[in-house]
Amino acid sequence: MGRFVIRRLLQMIPLLFGITFLTFAIINLVPGSPVTASALNPRMRPEDRERIIENLGLNEPWPQRYVQWVGNVLQGDLGLSLKNSIPVTDTILSVLPNTLLLTGVSLVLAFVISIPLGIYSAIKRNSWFDNTVTVAATAGYSVPTFWLGLLMIILFGVKFQQWGLYSLPFVGHRSLRETGFLDRVEHLILPAIALAVVDLAGWTRYIRGQMLEVVRQDYVRTAHAKGLANRRVLFGHAFRNALLPLITLVGLSLPGLFGGAFVIETIFSWNGIGRLTVNAANESDYTVVMGTTLMFALLILVANLITDIGYALLDPRIRLE
Repeated sequence: MGRFVIRRLLQMIPLLFGITFLTFAIINLVPGSPVTASALNPRMRPEDRERIIENLGLNEPWPQRYVQWVGNVLQGDLGLSLKNSIPVTDTILSVLPNTLLLTGVSLVLAFVISIPLGIYSAIKRNSWFDNTVTVAATAGYSVPTFWLGLLMIILFGVKFQQWGLYSLPFVGHRSLRETGFLDRVEHLILPAIALAVVDLAGWTRYIRGQMLEVVRQDYVRTAHAKGLANRRVLFGHAFRNALLPLITLVGLSLPGLFGGAFVIETIFSWNGIGRLTVNAANESDYTVVMGTTLMFALLILVANLITDIGYALLDPRIRLE
């Protein structure tokens, strides 16, 4: 196990280099720069703009700036924001807990709800419950995340308030005057549900299919023939083997989950890394975009590594080394 973890950690190094290099190349090859807006300022002289470009190091070729950036990263320095000169590390760490809270709650929500829905749908195959879950899961998997988020804002945030019903907050991660736990939960409900729906729908269908396949296996029929209780057969034998492929599916879904955070955080004005990245990209703040890209890449790679280890621990037949 130890050798496997070390080998995977070493494999992350060239992958991170590739991700950051492509990101750095793209953001430097697209039109615009952090000083583009200053060209519209009539009080800004051309020599002043040139001095700003030189101070920011933007007059150097981008491959050379990428090498300098990598050297600074290896020393633990992500640089300063090109817009406000605040350290990128401090900027990311200030919003990272909000993104981890949103994605973590969404992941747990999708996992906890999809498992009983998938199991019961498989047990009640072709019943009205199974048909309802199937239609709802298909619709949920097909709905774009941004459209669902906007629809939830209109319905639960605006219309409910107009109808005199209790409406949920849909802007930011907390109120300006309230900092309590309940206030954070209220702000979390809509974005967490909107982010979880796609995975919830997909995992429900997947668990249902896996359960239908597992219950036809010989060892399940043997367990029934021995007189074991139906609940013990389902959860002690069938569900455990049906759950193993889901662990891998969860790991593969993490990039989409973090990618969905970009959209959801922007729609709900959630103060997280996704919204920070979008705002930095609009302002051509290269250092912040590179820092958030590196952070997202690390989170996804580490999550996939944990998924592989968890898969091996759940199934003793699998050996990672």
